[in-house]
Amino acid sequence: MATSLSIHRALLISTVGPLASIIIVVWRWIYLHEGEEDFGLMLANYAVAWLPFAISILIAFVPDMRKAHIAWRVLVIFAGLTYSIVLFKQQILSMAAAKRDQERATRVAIEESNKHSDQKIGEVRQDVRGVKSDVQGVKKDLQDTVKKSTSSLSESIGKVGKPEPPQLAQLRFTLWTDTTSSEQFPLVTKTQLKTHEGSVTMEFTIQNIADVPAEDVELWIKICRDCRFAKEPEGFNHFKGQLEQDRHKGPVPRILSGIAIEKMTAEIIPPPVDNRFEVDLFYGCKNCVVVTRPGPNKEVFLIDVVRTN
Repeated sequence: MATSLSIHRALLISTVGPLASIIIVVWRWIYLHEGEEDFGLMLANYAVAWLPFAISILIAFVPDMRKAHIAWRVLVIFAGLTYSIVLFKQQILSMAAAKRDQERATRVAIEESNKHSDQKIGEVRQDVRGVKSDVQGVKKDLQDTVKKSTSSLSESIGKVGKPEPPQLAQLRFTLWTDTTSSEQFPLVTKTQLKTHEGSVTMEFTIQNIADVPAEDVELWIKICRDCRFAKEPEGFNHFKGQLEQDRHKGPVPRILSGIAIEKMTAEIIPPPVDNRFEVDLFYGCKNCVVVTRPGPNKEVFLIDVVRTN
Protein backbone atom coordinates (compact mmCIF):
# COMPACT_ATOMS: atom_id res chain seq x y z
CA MET A 1 0.00 0.00 0.00
CA ALA A 2 1.41 3.34 -1.06
CA THR A 3 2.33 5.79 1.63
CA SER A 4 0.99 9.37 1.48
CA LEU A 5 3.34 12.25 0.83
CA SER A 6 4.00 14.29 3.96
CA ILE A 7 3.43 18.05 4.03
CA HIS A 8 7.03 18.84 4.89
CA ARG A 9 8.39 16.69 2.14
CA ALA A 10 5.95 18.17 -0.41
CA LEU A 11 6.86 21.67 0.74
CA LEU A 12 10.56 20.92 0.37
CA ILE A 13 10.17 19.41 -3.09
CA SER A 14 7.83 22.14 -4.36
CA THR A 15 10.05 24.89 -3.01
CA VAL A 16 13.65 23.83 -3.54
CA GLY A 17 13.30 22.51 -7.07
CA PRO A 18 11.49 25.46 -8.67
CA LEU A 19 13.48 27.92 -6.60
CA ALA A 20 16.75 26.42 -7.78
CA SER A 21 15.55 26.47 -11.37
CA ILE A 22 14.41 30.07 -11.06
CA ILE A 23 17.70 31.09 -9.45
CA ILE A 24 19.71 29.46 -12.23
CA VAL A 25 17.58 31.03 -14.98
CA VAL A 26 17.61 34.46 -13.33
CA TRP A 27 21.36 34.36 -12.78
CA ARG A 28 21.96 33.38 -16.42
CA TRP A 29 19.63 36.07 -17.66
CA ILE A 30 21.22 38.75 -15.43
CA TYR A 31 24.66 37.70 -16.63
CA LEU A 32 23.65 38.12 -20.28
CA HIS A 33 21.58 41.29 -20.07
CA GLU A 34 22.98 43.32 -17.18
CA GLY A 35 23.67 46.92 -18.21
CA GLU A 36 21.05 47.09 -20.96
CA GLU A 37 18.69 50.06 -21.04
CA ASP A 38 15.44 48.14 -20.26
CA PHE A 39 17.03 45.67 -17.83
CA GLY A 40 14.29 46.14 -15.19
CA LEU A 41 11.51 45.51 -17.68
CA MET A 42 13.20 42.44 -19.03
CA LEU A 43 13.69 41.08 -15.49
CA ALA A 44 10.02 41.62 -14.71
CA ASN A 45 9.04 39.87 -17.96
CA TYR A 46 11.14 36.83 -17.01
CA ALA A 47 9.65 36.73 -13.53
CA VAL A 48 6.12 36.92 -14.89
CA ALA A 49 6.95 34.14 -17.34
CA TRP A 50 8.41 31.75 -14.75
CA LEU A 51 6.38 32.41 -11.58
CA PRO A 52 3.26 30.57 -12.82
CA PHE A 53 5.45 27.57 -13.46
CA ALA A 54 6.77 27.64 -9.89
CA ILE A 55 3.29 28.11 -8.44
CA SER A 56 1.91 25.24 -10.53
CA ILE A 57 4.61 22.93 -9.14
CA LEU A 58 3.84 24.09 -5.63
CA ILE A 59 0.11 23.41 -6.02
CA ALA A 60 0.68 20.07 -7.77
CA PHE A 61 2.05 18.49 -4.61
CA VAL A 62 -0.82 19.65 -2.42
CA PRO A 63 -3.95 17.92 -3.76
CA ASP A 64 -6.10 18.89 -0.78
CA MET A 65 -5.44 22.39 0.48
CA ARG A 66 -7.90 21.80 3.34
CA LYS A 67 -5.46 19.38 4.98
CA ALA A 68 -2.41 21.57 4.30
CA HIS A 69 -0.53 23.29 7.08
CA ILE A 70 -1.26 27.00 7.59
CA ALA A 71 2.32 27.85 6.60
CA TRP A 72 1.81 26.08 3.30
CA ARG A 73 -1.30 28.10 2.68
CA VAL A 74 0.48 31.35 3.55
CA LEU A 75 3.27 30.39 1.11
CA VAL A 76 0.75 29.80 -1.67
CA ILE A 77 -0.91 33.16 -0.95
CA PHE A 78 2.53 34.87 -0.86
CA ALA A 79 3.43 33.30 -4.20
CA GLY A 80 0.21 34.62 -5.75
CA LEU A 81 0.78 38.07 -4.23
CA THR A 82 4.37 38.10 -5.54
CA TYR A 83 3.13 37.22 -9.00
CA SER A 84 0.56 40.05 -8.89
CA ILE A 85 3.21 42.53 -7.72
CA VAL A 86 5.65 41.43 -10.43
CA LEU A 87 2.87 41.62 -13.03
CA PHE A 88 1.97 45.16 -11.86
CA LYS A 89 5.64 46.15 -11.96
CA GLN A 90 5.84 44.77 -15.46
CA GLN A 91 3.00 47.03 -16.54
CA ILE A 92 4.66 50.09 -14.98
CA LEU A 93 7.98 49.27 -16.64
CA SER A 94 6.23 48.66 -19.97
CA MET A 95 4.56 52.07 -19.81
CA ALA A 96 7.87 53.72 -18.88
CA ALA A 97 9.62 51.96 -21.76
CA ALA A 98 6.85 52.99 -24.14
CA LYS A 99 7.15 56.57 -22.90
CA ARG A 100 10.92 56.50 -23.41
CA ASP A 101 10.50 55.10 -26.89
CA GLN A 102 7.96 57.82 -27.68
CA GLU A 103 10.23 60.53 -26.29
CA ARG A 104 13.17 59.08 -28.22
CA ALA A 105 11.13 59.00 -31.43
CA THR A 106 9.91 62.56 -30.79
CA ARG A 107 13.47 63.75 -30.08
CA VAL A 108 14.77 62.10 -33.25
CA ALA A 109 11.92 63.62 -35.25
CA ILE A 110 12.64 67.05 -33.77
CA GLU A 111 16.36 66.71 -34.49
CA GLU A 112 15.68 65.65 -38.07
CA SER A 113 13.20 68.50 -38.43
CA ASN A 114 15.68 70.99 -37.02
CA LYS A 115 18.40 69.65 -39.30
CA HIS A 116 16.10 69.92 -42.31
CA SER A 117 15.01 73.39 -41.20
CA ASP A 118 18.64 74.50 -40.78
CA GLN A 119 19.42 73.19 -44.24
CA LYS A 120 16.46 75.02 -45.76
CA ILE A 121 17.27 78.18 -43.81
CA GLY A 122 20.86 77.97 -45.11
CA GLU A 123 19.55 77.66 -48.66
CA VAL A 124 17.19 80.58 -48.10
CA ARG A 125 20.03 82.67 -46.66
CA GLN A 126 22.19 81.83 -49.64
CA ASP A 127 19.35 82.80 -51.97
CA VAL A 128 18.86 86.01 -50.00
CA ARG A 129 22.58 86.79 -50.28
CA GLY A 130 22.36 86.19 -54.04
CA VAL A 131 19.31 88.45 -54.28
CA LYS A 132 21.10 91.06 -52.15
CA SER A 133 24.13 90.88 -54.44
CA ASP A 134 21.89 91.27 -57.49
CA VAL A 135 20.11 94.21 -55.86
CA GLN A 136 23.43 95.85 -55.06
CA GLY A 137 24.54 95.34 -58.67
CA VAL A 138 21.29 96.86 -59.94
CA LYS A 139 21.70 99.71 -57.46
CA LYS A 140 25.26 100.35 -58.66
CA ASP A 141 24.16 100.24 -62.30
CA LEU A 142 21.31 102.61 -61.47
CA GLN A 143 23.70 104.96 -59.67
CA ASP A 144 26.10 104.89 -62.63
CA THR A 145 23.24 105.53 -65.02
CA VAL A 146 21.95 108.41 -62.90
CA LYS A 147 25.49 109.82 -62.62
CA LYS A 148 26.01 109.62 -66.38
CA SER A 149 22.59 111.09 -67.02
CA THR A 150 23.28 113.90 -64.56
CA SER A 151 26.69 114.53 -66.13
CA SER A 152 25.20 114.56 -69.63
CA LEU A 153 22.39 116.82 -68.47
CA SER A 154 24.84 119.20 -66.80
CA GLU A 155 26.98 119.22 -69.92
CA SER A 156 23.94 119.89 -72.08
CA ILE A 157 22.77 122.66 -69.75
CA GLY A 158 26.28 124.13 -69.79
CA LYS A 159 26.13 124.28 -73.58
CA VAL A 160 22.80 126.11 -73.62
CA GLY A 161 23.32 129.63 -74.89
CA LYS A 162 26.95 128.99 -75.86
CA PRO A 163 27.74 129.02 -79.59
CA GLU A 164 29.66 126.15 -81.10
CA PRO A 165 33.35 126.98 -81.62
CA PRO A 166 33.97 128.06 -85.22
CA GLN A 167 35.76 125.77 -87.64
CA LEU A 168 39.24 126.92 -88.54
CA ALA A 169 40.96 126.93 -91.90
CA GLN A 170 44.30 125.25 -92.59
CA LEU A 171 46.62 125.99 -95.54
CA ARG A 172 49.52 124.05 -96.98
CA PHE A 173 52.37 125.14 -99.26
CA THR A 174 53.83 122.87 -101.93
CA LEU A 175 56.29 123.15 -104.77
CA TRP A 176 54.53 123.36 -108.11
CA THR A 177 54.40 120.23 -110.26
CA ASP A 178 52.58 119.32 -113.44
CA THR A 179 50.01 117.37 -111.33
CA THR A 180 49.17 120.27 -109.02
CA SER A 181 45.44 121.07 -109.23
CA SER A 182 42.44 121.63 -106.98
CA GLU A 183 41.54 117.91 -107.19
CA GLN A 184 45.07 116.51 -106.76
CA PHE A 185 47.41 118.43 -104.49
CA PRO A 186 50.60 116.50 -103.61
CA LEU A 187 52.90 117.80 -100.92
CA VAL A 188 56.33 118.39 -102.52
CA THR A 189 58.99 120.01 -100.34
CA LYS A 190 62.19 119.13 -102.21
CA THR A 191 63.28 119.72 -105.81
CA GLN A 192 66.31 120.11 -108.10
CA LEU A 193 66.66 123.29 -110.16
CA LYS A 194 69.14 124.27 -112.88
CA THR A 195 70.69 127.72 -112.91
CA HIS A 196 69.91 130.11 -115.73
CA GLU A 197 71.97 133.26 -115.97
CA GLY A 198 73.10 132.68 -112.37
CA SER A 199 69.67 132.13 -110.78
CA VAL A 200 67.08 129.40 -110.27
CA THR A 201 63.31 129.75 -110.61
CA MET A 202 61.25 128.25 -107.75
CA GLU A 203 57.54 127.73 -108.47
CA PHE A 204 55.11 127.06 -105.62
CA THR A 205 51.49 127.45 -104.51
CA ILE A 206 49.29 127.13 -101.43
CA GLN A 207 45.98 125.29 -100.96
CA ASN A 208 43.19 125.40 -98.37
CA ILE A 209 42.91 121.82 -97.02
CA ALA A 210 40.18 122.61 -94.46
CA ASP A 211 36.38 122.45 -94.83
CA VAL A 212 35.87 126.20 -94.41
CA PRO A 213 37.15 129.14 -96.45
CA ALA A 214 40.33 130.91 -95.33
CA GLU A 215 39.74 134.67 -94.85
CA ASP A 216 42.30 137.49 -95.40
CA VAL A 217 45.30 135.26 -96.14
CA GLU A 218 48.83 136.70 -95.91
CA LEU A 219 51.99 134.96 -97.18
CA TRP A 220 55.73 135.41 -96.55
CA ILE A 221 58.78 134.02 -98.29
CA LYS A 222 62.21 133.93 -96.66
CA ILE A 223 65.27 132.78 -98.60
CA CYS A 224 68.62 131.73 -97.11
CA ARG A 225 71.02 134.27 -95.64
CA ASP A 226 73.53 134.02 -98.53
CA CYS A 227 70.77 134.01 -101.16
CA ARG A 228 69.46 137.04 -103.12
CA PHE A 229 66.35 137.69 -105.19
CA ALA A 230 67.26 138.01 -108.87
CA LYS A 231 64.15 140.21 -109.21
CA GLU A 232 61.11 141.04 -107.13
CA PRO A 233 58.64 138.09 -106.96
CA GLU A 234 55.41 138.94 -108.76
CA GLY A 235 52.65 139.86 -106.32
CA PHE A 236 55.06 140.19 -103.36
CA ASN A 237 56.39 143.39 -101.81
CA HIS A 238 59.28 144.44 -99.61
CA PHE A 239 58.49 146.67 -96.67
CA LYS A 240 60.86 149.33 -95.43
CA GLY A 241 63.04 147.92 -92.68
CA GLN A 242 62.36 144.34 -93.75
CA LEU A 243 65.31 142.01 -94.29
CA GLU A 244 66.59 141.69 -97.83
CA GLN A 245 65.76 137.99 -97.80
CA ASP A 246 62.07 138.52 -96.85
CA ARG A 247 59.04 139.27 -99.07
CA HIS A 248 55.32 139.60 -98.28
CA LYS A 249 52.12 138.92 -100.23
CA GLY A 250 48.54 139.75 -99.40
CA PRO A 251 46.10 139.90 -98.04
CA VAL A 252 44.30 137.45 -100.31
CA PRO A 253 40.59 138.03 -99.48
CA ARG A 254 39.50 134.39 -99.52
CA ILE A 255 40.71 130.91 -100.45
CA LEU A 256 37.85 128.44 -100.67
CA SER A 257 37.98 124.94 -99.23
CA GLY A 258 40.08 122.57 -101.35
CA ILE A 259 41.25 125.35 -103.70
CA ALA A 260 44.88 126.13 -104.56
CA ILE A 261 45.68 129.69 -105.67
CA GLU A 262 47.62 130.53 -108.80
CA LYS A 263 51.23 129.48 -109.26
CA MET A 264 53.74 131.82 -107.62
CA THR A 265 57.33 132.29 -108.79
CA ALA A 266 60.53 133.41 -107.12
CA GLU A 267 63.83 133.84 -109.00
CA ILE A 268 66.62 133.28 -106.48
CA ILE A 269 70.41 133.67 -106.76
CA PRO A 270 71.77 130.70 -104.79
CA PRO A 271 74.76 130.87 -102.45
CA PRO A 272 78.03 131.11 -104.32
CA VAL A 273 79.57 127.91 -102.91
CA ASP A 274 76.71 125.70 -101.63
CA ASN A 275 74.66 123.61 -104.01
CA ARG A 276 71.72 123.33 -101.59
CA PHE A 277 69.74 125.99 -99.77
CA GLU A 278 66.47 126.35 -97.85
CA VAL A 279 63.46 128.51 -98.49
CA ASP A 280 60.94 129.16 -95.68
CA LEU A 281 57.30 129.91 -96.53
CA PHE A 282 54.92 131.30 -93.87
CA TYR A 283 51.17 131.95 -93.86
CA GLY A 284 48.49 133.34 -91.61
CA CYS A 285 44.85 134.30 -91.96
CA LYS A 286 41.92 135.65 -89.99
CA ASN A 287 40.50 132.22 -89.19
CA CYS A 288 43.52 129.94 -89.63
CA VAL A 289 44.46 127.31 -87.08
CA VAL A 290 48.02 127.53 -85.76
CA VAL A 291 49.63 124.23 -86.75
CA THR A 292 53.30 124.88 -86.00
CA ARG A 293 54.28 126.15 -82.57
CA PRO A 294 55.99 128.39 -81.65
CA GLY A 295 55.55 131.00 -84.32
CA PRO A 296 53.37 131.20 -87.42
CA ASN A 297 52.56 128.33 -89.75
CA LYS A 298 55.67 127.41 -91.72
CA GLU A 299 56.85 125.07 -94.46
CA VAL A 300 60.55 124.44 -95.27
CA PHE A 301 61.67 123.63 -98.82
CA LEU A 302 65.04 122.21 -99.96
CA ILE A 303 66.46 123.31 -103.28
CA ASP A 304 69.33 121.38 -104.90
CA VAL A 305 71.21 123.53 -107.38
CA VAL A 306 72.50 122.19 -110.69
CA ARG A 307 74.95 124.80 -112.02
CA THR A 308 75.11 125.02 -115.80
CA ASN A 309 77.95 127.57 -116.15
